[in-house]
Amino acid sequence: MKKTINICSALILVSVLLGSCAAPILFETAQPSFKKSQNQFKTKFVGEYFDPIDSTGLIISSKSIRVDPYYFGESRLDTIFSISEDNILKYYKKRYLLNYKFDEEDWGIHIVDLKDDQLTFYCFNIPDDISSLKNLGTVREVKNECGETVKMVVNPTRKGFAKLFDDKNLKSLVVYQKVSKPN
Repeated sequence: MKKTINICSALILVSVLLGSCAAPILFETAQPSFKKSQNQFKTKFVGEYFDPIDSTGLIISSKSIRVDPYYFGESRLDTIFSISEDNILKYYKKRYLLNYKFDEEDWGIHIVDLKDDQLTFYCFNIPDDISSLKNLGTVREVKNECGETVKMVVNPTRKGFAKLFDDKNLKSLVVYQKVSKPN
């Protein structure tokens, strides 16, 4: 049986390797809260992708995303996102938002964008001035014993989410090239 791993674990590993997003921006609910959940990926996203930097493969089916860390060797597919109550798919401004249960009460998000057969994963970037997040809606800052921010939990308004979703607030994690389309 193929091992299912949480998208958080897989993409956090990728983000650490690529110069991660600092403390994560998390959400009280799956975002955007004003959009309904999707039950599958659009056909144009479905297919096989390849990351030439680390030679990993990625397969998007109608309901899941699987990664193959040995694209040119022994195949081993790990599911990093599969639509469920703990993995909610939303579509906003021509991008998918992969909402995943980060812990018991908070949601993490990775954004997936497809342009010219390049699939890019993004995370939200915490601005240098954290107070600017407070303009988005309610914000709860969680700190460790040393007083360092370990996570920001946001409950954005509709306008606040649109501001946060601006390209200047997104950090690219990894880019895949599409190598095949669905049959």
